[in-house]
Amino acid sequence: MKITSKGTYFHVVGPFEHFESRDEVYEAIKQAGGRISKSVSMRTQVLVFGRDFDARVLAVHEGRMPSMRDRHLLPMLRESELLELMREGEIESAFMSSEERARGEQPLNELLGEVRGVLGETPSVAVWQALTGLVDACSPEHLSALVSYIFEHTQRWSEQEKLLCEPPIPWLLNMSKGMDSPAYKLVRRLDFSGTVFRTTQLKKALKCEHLVNVSHLNIGVRNTLTRTTFMALGQDEKFASVTHLGLGHFEAGWLAYLDEGGVLTSLRSLELCLTHEIATRREDFKVLLGLKMCAQIKTLTISSQNGWRWPSSFRPPPSILELLKDSALLPRFERLRLDLYCFGKSKVSHTAYHDSISALIGSGRDSGLAAACARVETFTLVTPMFCLVSGAKVGPYDFSHLPNLRTLRLYGLGEEASRRGCSVARPLRQDLEDIFHVQEMILPGSLRQLRTNAPLELSTFVEFMAARPDVEVVRDPLHTPLFE
Repeated sequence: MKITSKGTYFHVVGPFEHFESRDEVYEAIKQAGGRISKSVSMRTQVLVFGRDFDARVLAVHEGRMPSMRDRHLLPMLRESELLELMREGEIESAFMSSEERARGEQPLNELLGEVRGVLGETPSVAVWQALTGLVDACSPEHLSALVSYIFEHTQRWSEQEKLLCEPPIPWLLNMSKGMDSPAYKLVRRLDFSGTVFRTTQLKKALKCEHLVNVSHLNIGVRNTLTRTTFMALGQDEKFASVTHLGLGHFEAGWLAYLDEGGVLTSLRSLELCLTHEIATRREDFKVLLGLKMCAQIKTLTISSQNGWRWPSSFRPPPSILELLKDSALLPRFERLRLDLYCFGKSKVSHTAYHDSISALIGSGRDSGLAAACARVETFTLVTPMFCLVSGAKVGPYDFSHLPNLRTLRLYGLGEEASRRGCSVARPLRQDLEDIFHVQEMILPGSLRQLRTNAPLELSTFVEFMAARPDVEVVRDPLHTPLFE
């Protein structure tokens, strides 16, 4: 759908990264020839959402936010799309108007031709988005045939590339309402940790019968996981394909269902998603790690998605350090990974964030933590740039207390980034140059690979590659790393 700025009525919902106030947004729209609708009314034509785009879209679809005109859903733009629209005067949006949908779906032979062209390209986020768009354009009577064709070809993708296959937001929303579709057969990665879903919506999604090929499943929703959720995971045969399971807050009483059903026989990787919102007790973690299911797990990932969200406290979540201190909790795992994601809304200084990371990776000085730190093979830092660029530069990170570190992953996100639907609105080059100081980092001799989404021609990486030719430096264009 083509959207033009001139003469179009926009309704704006903030906050925004590139504008200090809503009035600044209004002024930019007016200068581009647009008009302002301060409430959703009959004349509103386009909605513009700021930082919490995905949460706003979910609220719209659930009826918690006005978004309709004449009972038709209004197109919704991200801040980055608005900036492009202001710059170019018009943009092509993926949103389909009611008139476009009314014209009917494309014939199957036309869709197959387009699908062949897309599948001929190197697997990427853009390729997957193009495929899901073609699936959405298919008529119901031809959907199963088209999905089978795409599935057959994506089966040839590497295991890493298959993890690109996660449902777009409309699919997730339909899943949360219990609306099944043959298209879900294409989904390999199902991650609820970046959504605002609660367990009631999660249960409906997990009942969708076509979710038969999911290998990466993260159910770290915002509230406590329930008995029926664990029963479904432990007893529903469609989850036999799951190799990576991510859990949010849980209580030990329901964990036995994971063992009793005997379904999760392919599980090799377990992720514990820790937050400050709800704390899982250490005793519950002990019960989890004592399950028969965990005997086959080779990799344990401890991830913190919002450990720095509170402006008053820039410290790593205590639960991470508590887990690492207790050797009884980590008895058998060959690989221990720490993934630290920062999606806090408050702008914190580079210095504060640096101190948080240093407190954790430097914890190997603590004799109680040294054994656990010695088992960390992969360390990941993922953070939006807006959390880091304020404040003075600080010194490089010291990873010498992770003596068996083999893979270091450094990912910087744009100002509007979120774990889903990331949109980088400005160049990361200077921010990444200021932050990572890779050539100055103190790294153990065990390091074999460094992965980043930063351009490798940055001087910090050029100097590092010259000094450490034994380390493979890999450019990953994705906005967040995929799980191996």
